[in-house]
Amino acid sequence: MTLPRKYLIDYSKTRYYHCTSRCVRQDYLLDYSSIDEPQSQYRHKWILERLMLLSEAFCIDVYAFSIMDNHTHLVLGANTELAKSLSNKSVLQRWSKIGSIPNYCHAYLSYSDEGKESVGDLANEKIAIYKSRLADISWFMKYFNEYIARRANKEEEVKGHFWEARFSSQALLDSKALLNCMAYVDLNPVKAGKASSLEGSNFTSIQKRVGEFKRYRKDVKNIIPLNSISKPEKYTNLPFSMSLQTYISYVGSAKTMLEKKAFVFDEVANSKERLRPVFYFETMYGHFAGNKDLIEKTKKEVAKKMLKNNAIESDAKTVSPDLSLGIQYLIGKKRLSK
Repeated sequence: MTLPRKYLIDYSKTRYYHCTSRCVRQDYLLDYSSIDEPQSQYRHKWILERLMLLSEAFCIDVYAFSIMDNHTHLVLGANTELAKSLSNKSVLQRWSKIGSIPNYCHAYLSYSDEGKESVGDLANEKIAIYKSRLADISWFMKYFNEYIARRANKEEEVKGHFWEARFSSQALLDSKALLNCMAYVDLNPVKAGKASSLEGSNFTSIQKRVGEFKRYRKDVKNIIPLNSISKPEKYTNLPFSMSLQTYISYVGSAKTMLEKKAFVFDEVANSKERLRPVFYFETMYGHFAGNKDLIEKTKKEVAKKMLKNNAIESDAKTVSPDLSLGIQYLIGKKRLSK
């Protein structure tokens, strides 16, 4: 059993989430080479292009990513303030980049102010739906994973499931959880033995950040989303202040400890404890990551919300077995799958 998404993603608690998608049977379906370019990591390239396209269309900030051979990691932030500030025209233009819009929405874009009145009610209703979706991480992941699955299956001329399940999500409840999760995602290729340096970690955010730092030869006072480098006035501020150079150094120090196996042999006790979440982030935390007290508080709030919604929806005094199992997990008696 898994918890319903409405209990896992709650923007009133945090806007930052770690989203992971794994291929069916954990097969290396993302490690695909084209006939013309057998060693080109062909599929990784268009997956990254898709990610950047979606990050420009949606009001979702991308803080870290890693495209591995059989899974993807994304650290995302919902930019709800930007979504609310968008004009009707901007909403339709953004949505048309990733999907089709009805004819009356096309008419709304092309008509003058007087002509818009004839389609205004229909268009405004649709625009409100699109605006809510543009700041929704679940919709972002739908358009990311669905596109990958359809295109990959078409390339191989097969049908069936591409992903083993829906994407898993971890709510990053505080600044330390967000920082460690970003570093964990950036170090994935090194930990898997696919890269020996940060700059050589292909199809990761750390490679992109190191490249930007070297290209401009200057430090950036605060880390910004990878999709906001050209428009820094529109990104969501992180809950911690850290320069780009400091972040790269932080990930680099974690890489050094990883290579020395300090977290196993306890060569440097302080470094071991400080960097442990970077190495074991997914296994250390479940659906919620952060300070222990904050995690327990969030779980109790979610359990209360589940009970309340069960009472409203079923108008029953009894709790269903599935709901009971979910609540037991939240209060620490059971562990559910992600």
